[in-house]
Amino acid sequence: MKLAVAHWQTNIFPKEIRPMLDAAHRLCRSAVGAAILIALIALVAGCKRPSDPIPELSSRALYSKIFEQIDLAEAKTDPIERCLSYPSPPHLQWPEQLIRVLCADLHTPVMQADDIKILIDRGDWKALHERYSTYLDRHYSGADPEKLLYRVFPERSWKSEQEADKYTRKWVAAAPNDPFANTARGAVLVSAAWKARGNGYYREIPDSHKRQMYKLAMEATVYLRKAIAIEPKLLPAYYHLIDAYVLGGKPEWVSIATQNAIRQSPDTFYIRDMASEYLQQKWGGQPRDMDALIENAERYVKRNPRLAMIRINRERSLGDLDTDQKKYKSALAHYRHALESGPDNYALISAAYVAPKLGYHAERLIYLTQDIRFSKDSRDSLMKRAAIWESDGDYTRALRDYHAAKKLYPLDAEIDQRIAAAEKRQQQPHQP
Repeated sequence: MKLAVAHWQTNIFPKEIRPMLDAAHRLCRSAVGAAILIALIALVAGCKRPSDPIPELSSRALYSKIFEQIDLAEAKTDPIERCLSYPSPPHLQWPEQLIRVLCADLHTPVMQADDIKILIDRGDWKALHERYSTYLDRHYSGADPEKLLYRVFPERSWKSEQEADKYTRKWVAAAPNDPFANTARGAVLVSAAWKARGNGYYREIPDSHKRQMYKLAMEATVYLRKAIAIEPKLLPAYYHLIDAYVLGGKPEWVSIATQNAIRQSPDTFYIRDMASEYLQQKWGGQPRDMDALIENAERYVKRNPRLAMIRINRERSLGDLDTDQKKYKSALAHYRHALESGPDNYALISAAYVAPKLGYHAERLIYLTQDIRFSKDSRDSLMKRAAIWESDGDYTRALRDYHAAKKLYPLDAEIDQRIAAAEKRQQQPHQP
């Protein structure tokens, strides 16, 4: 019996299985072989083509020119100019307008804790109120970048948690009906609630920490609600209130606070961004609520280009689920897709975590660089990037990153140790 079989080099079958079919063709000389071949053809006919492998984005040659561009950008002293000068990743060409507003959000100078302390020490409550009122007016007139109104309530520029507690407590006691004082106090309490919670899954948190977290969060809620009642346009109060509701065990109130804030500022990004974090399923959110938030936001993208990034948290959450299950290939695909919408710090850090697990070390370096670019506190990314440079024998770049981290955290002993070790290895380049 002869079996007529189409030539294996046609496009009927995926190229990956053509060698198997060639081998099977040799079996056709027997009836048993023909039967096997028929079964094999039937099996292949019902199979789907395997999905294309995730593209390799870790070619050192591809990135060498980008590394040089990064060096030039980081040599600039003006923060906004430096931010604008960085190259974007070759596979993530973000719109220029989006980069401009994000760089302005992050690097435009704003009042810091030391400025606030001077006025509190003087007891000049009127001047303090007027300073904040000016920021509020400039926000709604569009004179200031969107994030400045949030940054004017400092979290990191206090020298310590104790200092932040002392000064905000004094301010709100002296001006109990000032919306800015109540917001500042609420923000400090929310930070304290996060510290009480700690890291890790909720089920792992000790009960004593949970009780402290709830207590601080509910206390913050009182101050923040009062601030909103006095000044409904004060968006940072809603921002921290959303956090307080989640930490205080009231996540179902997040949507209400979000809607109230959007009524005051329909094209707001940072409120929606905070809300979308807690509308993820891992926080108990519902997909329909996330979809509604995204659909509403995208109506205002022309007015606020930041809103193009509102989809990121949904896609990133899918990557997080895959990462938890060690499905790193799928996770990285989700993070890459999320980052197509813009340089979200959480997505960048998540992608930087997953990329080296697939051998994409240069790609990891690029994600860390973008986090450094779009972060005010880039200590961890600087340290991780320095370690990559060091492992590659590039001690000049490694030490530059360690010293940049040292500038952010001058009392960090770990950074001192890493600098000393790198300097020693630099003098002995042939030592492992």
